[in-house]
Amino acid sequence: MSDTLGTAAVGRMRRGALQAGDAAYAASPALRPRKRRGRGRLRLEIALLTGPAIIVFVGLVIFPVALAAYYGFYRWHGYGAPTDRVGLGNYKLFLTDPDFHQVLLHNGMIVVLSLVIQGPLAVLLALLLNQKIRGRSVIRILIFVPFVISEVIAGTGWSLLKLTDSELMLAVNLGTRGILPALDLLEYANHPSGTALSDLRIANGTPEPHNVRMWCLGNEMDGPWQEGFMTADDYGKIAARTAAAMRMADKDLELVVCGSSGSGMPTFGDWERTVLEHSYEHVDYVSCHAYYQELDGDLGSFLASALDMDFFIDTVVATADHVGYKRRSKKKMQLSFDEWNVWYLKEHQEAAEVNDGWTYAPRQLEDVYSVADAVVVGNLLMTLLKHSDRVTSASLAQLVNVIAPIMTEPGGPVWRQTTFFPFSITSRLASGEVIRPVIEAPTYDTRHGKASVIDAVATVDDGVLTIELPPVSWTATALR
Repeated sequence: MSDTLGTAAVGRMRRGALQAGDAAYAASPALRPRKRRGRGRLRLEIALLTGPAIIVFVGLVIFPVALAAYYGFYRWHGYGAPTDRVGLGNYKLFLTDPDFHQVLLHNGMIVVLSLVIQGPLAVLLALLLNQKIRGRSVIRILIFVPFVISEVIAGTGWSLLKLTDSELMLAVNLGTRGILPALDLLEYANHPSGTALSDLRIANGTPEPHNVRMWCLGNEMDGPWQEGFMTADDYGKIAARTAAAMRMADKDLELVVCGSSGSGMPTFGDWERTVLEHSYEHVDYVSCHAYYQELDGDLGSFLASALDMDFFIDTVVATADHVGYKRRSKKKMQLSFDEWNVWYLKEHQEAAEVNDGWTYAPRQLEDVYSVADAVVVGNLLMTLLKHSDRVTSASLAQLVNVIAPIMTEPGGPVWRQTTFFPFSITSRLASGEVIRPVIEAPTYDTRHGKASVIDAVATVDDGVLTIELPPVSWTATALR
């Protein structure tokens, strides 16, 4: 009873206060602006709190969606202004494509399953982990580990490189990404501290910067097998801009622009010219890639594979020098032969070894090398030495198991293939200055042109002369 009366009295007092306040407000005009200022301040707070989020949402979600719809009316390669208008052609193409219908169905299933299963399970798991249960911390860690494992692996890889006194070459993605992700990776790897990404590296267990010096601007951007491959003109533009931006962050980087993926590419030569016309002043290297194998039983041509590498290097050097002369540049473009080896690609393709199947640790591209393969690898190494005035960086692809000189078995032995030995001997003995001997010897016809039956290169280091002299054609029968 008393509680009810008390509540009623308070209600009357509040109503009385409100009435008195209304009377005072009506009698005193000076109080009105204060009420208007309160409303204005509220609107300002709402604008300040929601405005940035709205701007970010419009800029990063709504605008890109609208822009993508606009680009859908053009045939566009992902860089530069779209000019080739096709109208509704692109939309008609994927709307009538059975694969698109299948993809749409799969995405619809994922959305439904996410709403019905994934979402509720996530909420239930979050509520469960918020309870005091035994092993809660361990479960939380197991859930969080997948989000940090890639950074841990990267840090471990860098640690192993330091143990072997090796340097890392990194490639930025210019096919499906661009300038900003390249700068993000550079910041994560090389910046000391004090930025979001460098501090993330430190938090991941690497206080010191990785200090990566050599960076590739994409990979095999002329190859239709690459996602986001481009024309030479489009790639040259984005490579030049990316290189310039990375130079602004670190002027001492060594930057490698993509050359042709092989001397057999239809755009070989013209690709290098176009790309370098855009990027010559911004980069230090142009890349070269080459793989060789015996085709149709033609062992003689296979043993002369170094002729193709010679042609490849001479052509790229001539093209780069031509661009340099046109630009009146004093710089000599260097070559990075960052992929080369013997690779029986044709056999792997015919065997459908690489496919869409998802298997655990499959055996792929595990070539078993012969003595003939070792002779070719040795001859290719000699060719790289002969051109060491311009090929100042070269990398054998790969190292272990995949088209590699070293093989392993899970939980089993490790052994060296035949191709290991020419690489090991050359890296151990070939140092100092290179001498290119002039050799007179019989020749024979190959698909690469006339090949000498003997090849050689020499190096001099601290008075020690080393001569490499692999056999070529006259060993063809024995090498079989």
